[in-house]
Order: sequence, then C-alpha cells, then structure tokens
Amino acid sequence: NAKIILISMIAGAVSIAMIPITVTTTLWLFREALGRAGLIEKLFKRFSRHLEAKGYIARGGQMVDATIVPVPKQRNSREENEVVKAGNTPKEWKKNPAKNRQKDKDARWTKKHGKSFYGYKNHVNADAKHKLIRHYQVTDASVHDSRKFDGLLNKANTSADVYADSAYRSAAAEAPCYDWPMQQMYHPSDLAAMDPLVLMKNLDHVRMTSRRLSYILQQQVHLYTPEANRLRDEIDRYVEAERQIEGEMARRQIRT
Repeated sequence: NAKIILISMIAGAVSIAMIPITVTTTLWLFREALGRAGLIEKLFKRFSRHLEAKGYIARGGQMVDATIVPVPKQRNSREENEVVKAGNTPKEWKKNPAKNRQKDKDARWTKKHGKSFYGYKNHVNADAKHKLIRHYQVTDASVHDSRKFDGLLNKANTSADVYADSAYRSAAAEAPCYDWPMQQMYHPSDLAAMDPLVLMKNLDHVRMTSRRLSYILQQQVHLYTPEANRLRDEIDRYVEAERQIEGEMARRQIRT
C-alpha cells in the first residue's frame, strides 16, 4: 500500500530495501524534500492527531524497540574513517565532489549477537493495542538502545505498562517508567481489609469507568486541550486502580 509505505518513510521506520525498486527513488527524493523543508516531524505529529481523532488513541501500554537498518559498507582507509568519526570530511573527498556525494558520513558500525552491522537504528514506540508508532528517533547504529528509551516514552498512553527487551534493562532506563506522577485511588492497607465481594465490585467499577472515560476522550475534537489532558490523567488513575485491585486479588488467590 503506497500510503502506508509513505507514512513509514516519513517516520523513518522502513528500510529502503523493503520498497519495490520502481518507487524507491520517488519516495526517497520526496522524503528528502520534506526533510529539507523541516516538515517530517510536523507531518508525523499531524498524522498522529488524525489517528487519535478517529479513535486510535494509544492504549494497552507501549512497546519500545530498536531495529538496525544496514546500508552499503564504506571502503574507506583507516585515516578517512578517523576523520569521519570526528565529524569532519576528508580533504580528498572535498576535492572530489562526486566521490563525496557517494559517501555516507553518518552511518556507524555496531555489533549484535556477535555479528557486525554498518548503518542506522530506528528507535520506535508503538502502543500495544493498535500497534501504531507513536514516537520514533533515528540514530546511527552505534547508539545503544537504552540511550533513547526515556525520549521514546509516551505519557499519553492509557496504560503505564512498558514492554521492552533486555537491552533497556538498566537503572537509568527503568526509572522513567515508575517516576510518572500517579495518585493512587486505593491505599494498600484498605485493599487488604476489603471483603472479596467488595473487591470484585470495585474492580468492575474501575474497569467500566476507565472504558467510559476513554470513549469520552475519543469524542474530543481537540485532543491536546486542558480538558483532554485531565481526562488522560483520570484514565491513568483508574487503570492504576485496576492493577492495584488485580494485584490484591492475586495475592489472596481470589478468582473472578
């Protein structure tokens, strides 16, 4: 589907090798023109607002991952590589504009599972419900996944759950998941003292309220107004309350 390919190209989420050769040049030149005009990020945000306006809000938690995008290897001398790594252009390349245009001075080497790769990385955040990309960043391949973790997190997601592989497991990476301000609806001691039937009634209540508020949010014409933001905060509170109750019921082995 040409539209899906185009949006993916704007997000930097598709390798050029995945696109049929007949449309590769046209799409690439179009994306380069958008980049020079400073429109890529604006278009991505506008497309995201369009999705949310149609009811595809970020739900169910968020999936964070990075994918290596290989590019043709550069046949450079060691001295040329050192100059490029320093962010400069070798003198010989400057004297030969045609050669300079053919050189990729931004790609870098990395290793994964014992194999070496040369290219870039697509760092993406997709919501677990709709599997749509909500945030993205493109870096050279040498940048470790965890360094972009914080910037990829989407606080607009209705769930606080974050799914990521072991590359993101570090104290610095995990902290943002739990540092978001969240006012708990129930104190743990209150839940521990509740009758099982009361627990189940409260669980039904928070689930129904969360769904109702999510529906109201989907009907908002403008999704970034103070009212919409308050709705998101309230949804987050009810989602967290649901997790609290489910945790207490699991602790007491109460089945619904």
